[in-house]
Formats: sequence, C-alpha cells, structure tokens
Amino acid sequence: MSKKINIDYKILVDKIHGELAKSQQMIFNQWINESSRHQRYFENLSRYVEEGSYFDISPVNVEEDWKKLKLDAAFKVVHKPRKRVYFKKLVAAATIISFLVGGSLFYSQKFSSTPEIAEEHIEIELKPGKSQATLTLDNGKSYELNQDAGLEIDSKGIKIKSKGSSITYQKVTGDLGADQKKDLLKNKLAYNVLEVPRGGEFYIELSDGTKVWINADSRLKYPVDFSDFDRIVEFIGEAYFEVAPNPSKPFIVKSGMQEIEVLGTAFNLSSYDDDSQIVTTLVEGNVSVKRAYGETKSIYLRPNQQSIFIKKTGKIISKKVDPYQYIAWKSGEFYFKYASMVDIMKVMERWYDIDVFFDSRKGTQLKFSGGFERFANFDKVQNIIEKSSDKKLSFENKNKTIIIKYNI
Repeated sequence: MSKKINIDYKILVDKIHGELAKSQQMIFNQWINESSRHQRYFENLSRYVEEGSYFDISPVNVEEDWKKLKLDAAFKVVHKPRKRVYFKKLVAAATIISFLVGGSLFYSQKFSSTPEIAEEHIEIELKPGKSQATLTLDNGKSYELNQDAGLEIDSKGIKIKSKGSSITYQKVTGDLGADQKKDLLKNKLAYNVLEVPRGGEFYIELSDGTKVWINADSRLKYPVDFSDFDRIVEFIGEAYFEVAPNPSKPFIVKSGMQEIEVLGTAFNLSSYDDDSQIVTTLVEGNVSVKRAYGETKSIYLRPNQQSIFIKKTGKIISKKVDPYQYIAWKSGEFYFKYASMVDIMKVMERWYDIDVFFDSRKGTQLKFSGGFERFANFDKVQNIIEKSSDKKLSFENKNKTIIIKYNI
C-alpha cells in the first residue's frame, strides 16, 4: 500500500499566489521534496489555478485526488475555445525568405484541413490592435479601459488613474490621517488584475514606479500597494518590464512554472499558456530565473542574454541574443529572424485578433526574416508576404478567419 500524505489545498494555493505563511513553508518544502510525483502534481495544480479554476479549500488526501488532477498529464483548460488544430512539428526542410526594403515577415500557426465556413462570407478590413484592457479590483468590480473611457479611483491609500491607453497607481498616504494609515498597515494586500484581450495592448505604472508595457492576450495580477518586504506580481502573456530599483525589496514575477527575481532592470517576458517555452530577454541590469517550485537552481542573466524555460522538461537554458527582435513590438514594429510561419502567425493572431489556417503542410515550412510596421492593416502585411514568397502563398479572409494557401 502506498504511503498517503495529507496536505491542505490552501497551503498549495497560497504557495501558488505567493501568500504562504512562514509556518506553512516548512510543511510545503517537506511535501514537495518527498517525491517527483508531488512536484508534477503541484505543476498541474499551478496551471489549473492560473486558468481561474476553483477549488474547495479544505484538507484533502493528495493521493486520492491525483486521478482528478490527471497527475501525469498537463491540464488542458481553455478560456476561449477556438476551432484550431496546431501543427506541432515542422518538417525539417524550410525555405528562407529575406525581406526587401520595407518588407515584413509573417505567418504561421495552425495547420489543418480548411475549416468549415459558410459559403456566404464578408471580407472585412483587419485593423491592428489598439489600447484596451479590463481592470478588475479586489472587490470584484470591473472597468473597461479604452481611448473613450477615463477612470479615477481612490483605493486604500493609492490613487488609480486611467486615461484610456494607460493606468497609473500613485501613493497618497501623505494625505491620510494617523488612524487611516494604521488601518492600511493592518489590512492584507489588495490585488487588482489587468487583462489585455487579443487585439489589444496597455501600459501600467505600478505603485512602486515600475513600468510595464503589456502585449495582446495577457494578464497581470499585482498588489494595489506592495508589502514592506517584497514586490510580487503574477503574469501570463507578453510584457516589457522596467523595474524601479529598490535593493531592500526584490521584484518577483511569477509566470506559470517560472519565477524571475530582479532589483532594478529592464527585460521582456513572453509566457503564453499555449507556448511550449517561457522566454525571458534581458535588456539591462540583471535577473535570476528559476523554477517556481521543486529544484530551484537559478540562472543569472546579463544584458543581451536570454533564458528559455522548456515547459515539458522544466529545463532552463540561456544564450546570447540581439534583444531588438524580442522588444521591437514595444516600439511599434515587428521583427523576426528566421522564424517559422507557425510562430509568426501566433503573434499575428493575437495582435490582429484573427484565426489562421493553412491548407497545406508545405506552407507551414516556410521561414522568414525581416520586419514590418506593427500598426499597419493586415492586408499590407499579407501583400508583402505574398510577394516575398514569389506567390507561393496566398490569403483568403473569411470573417476574420484567414486561410493561407500554398500554390505549388
């Protein structure tokens, strides 16, 4: 009979959210280090919670619940199911297409037989993303943020302001009385969530002065005001961080199975749920990257270095890179270097809020190098790709569903 180990779900969930009390940390450490099965269980649970799933927070027997959580398989929780079939492995041979002056590169992501679409369709103009987001306060109230909607809220000693394309958190405790300040210190951290949809981007300045440029299809969870000991945020998607220096309070970004710790630096983080890797690219300063649990050996990055966290194995590797291709999006450009059509099309889908399909596997084998303006309409990008591929590729736009055809 296998040994049964009881653990409270609340300990695990609090650990995922960085709210574990010191008295419970020893319990968690003992449990997580007892077996690789516990580590896999916690990885699956982390993914499950990050997707917004609900748990009955009560003492449970972990062994008995392993079946429910499918211990040996990753969770497959999807917020917005789409009719997609991803081509997981590209065939070895690939065509390299270099762009001419003013060129771009592009496209790839899904391979499937042509999806079933009604014969009658409308070809619409596919515009680039714009500033838009949803802010959810700690009390559950939500606000839609866009160019037409301003916002000003006072929340526990912090003034929250939005002008449509950005949101800022500014401390106003100097205006509070002594009793109000004491009340603030007694309260637990209040968290806000900023969600940027497909076809969106947004800028936020946190209460400590840290600046974050958030790309499409991303989610940032953060305290309205940070604690006196550390600065911890949770993030899924892509963002560029400029962390305000504070040697006494490290800034920690928890992103799925990875954790980044910095004191003051600038870096790009790409950590989408449907990507097989988490990519951290350092522009200036220094950061340490490690697994969020289990074996926590850190990798230290210097400017112009990048870490790649491989989700399937939990391995982290690092290499030297030109950061520009990974941060160009922040400056209104896309730049790709020998990128597969699959990876490029993932970026295009998120930014233009479209769905892309290939009618042939050969189309997915093309690779591109080059760049294009991020705020151009999709038809301009489409034309560049078609010309650069010597007409090997052509596009059909059916109600925001793009069919890429291979013509040879």
